[in-house]
Amino acid sequence: MILLGQDAVIRDINPPATRLLGGKREDYLGKEIFALVDPVDRFFLREKWSASNSSAFVTRQFTVRLRKTEGPSDWHTLRVEAGDESVENPLCLVELQHLSTMRSQG
Repeated sequence: MILLGQDAVIRDINPPATRLLGGKREDYLGKEIFALVDPVDRFFLREKWSASNSSAFVTRQFTVRLRKTEGPSDWHTLRVEAGDESVENPLCLVELQHLSTMRSQG
């Protein structure tokens, strides 16, 4: 799980997510979620992220390649749950689901 601020900056990341990505907690804090995405998919995610409805309590889902500290990027589904925007500094919860190192073509 990753906790994001409304600016898509990582506020917190739990140990399972850091193990999945191969880094340490401090490697991710303060970075935009887009920095974790493989450059090939980064434009796609930025476009979809900004075009999606960000109203309160919306769940969005994106499948992209996330960069790992070592080795090739892996496919993950990001399930993003937006927080209540009526509160000051709303947060988003991002659940990472690892798909595989190879995504089927076709």
